[in-house]
Amino acid sequence: MPLREWLIAEKKLGRYLTKDEIVHHKDLNPENNDSDNLLVLNDSSEHGRLHLHLQHALVRLLSKDD
Repeated sequence: MPLREWLIAEKKLGRYLTKDEIVHHKDLNPENNDSDNLLVLNDSSEHGRLHLHLQHALVRLLSKDD
């Protein structure tokens, strides 16, 4: 993970991140390191579950009958 994201997240939290924590971009744009766009997750498992949830939500949206 790029150092910049970690530094921004640490500054926002007021503490160092643990070795297991993952910084996620809420808008899925890795170039957007605005502190309001960053979400710190406990570990890679939590990050994977988040992405799975987002994929399922996208499938539901795309398969809706309008």
